[in-house]
Amino acid sequence: MLADCCILMVALLPLVAANDGEKQEKEFDVKPGGQAQKFSHTWEGISCEFVYAAQGGTKELWLMSLRKTQDGTSHECSVERPGAVSYLYFMRFELKFTGVKLLKNEVHVYGNNGQPLNSKEYEVDMKNGRVHDAPNNFKSQLSKVLIAGVRRPEEDNRTEMASH
Repeated sequence: MLADCCILMVALLPLVAANDGEKQEKEFDVKPGGQAQKFSHTWEGISCEFVYAAQGGTKELWLMSLRKTQDGTSHECSVERPGAVSYLYFMRFELKFTGVKLLKNEVHVYGNNGQPLNSKEYEVDMKNGRVHDAPNNFKSQLSKVLIAGVRRPEEDNRTEMASH
């Protein structure tokens, strides 16, 4: 009975308190096969979507994290192969962050061994809130992508919704 209570309490607490705010984490499998795959998560109107195509090896466990500051104005989205090198050959990738305005210098893309990718290997689309591989320049190694932004004012969200 007590064990059931504790399991229920853990299930009801999806937010993990961080020193500078809160975060949600979701594990997912990155699967080879060359077909486009998608994983996304939405939290309080902020969405993070990872689209990729990869080849080689077997599936790998990856982690998507959404973080926000205590005042709820700054947000971060990341996908990564936690604590390990990825053995997959990424043909393409895209990380899209909606509900926020990207911060210009807060897009980070890493290859294996935690080394930042050369900026010629990826492109940042500030208008559409996304970072993606640069065709013909991306060298297919990926271990982490992180983008950060600030919450869009409500009037920006309404304008954006009306234009679709």
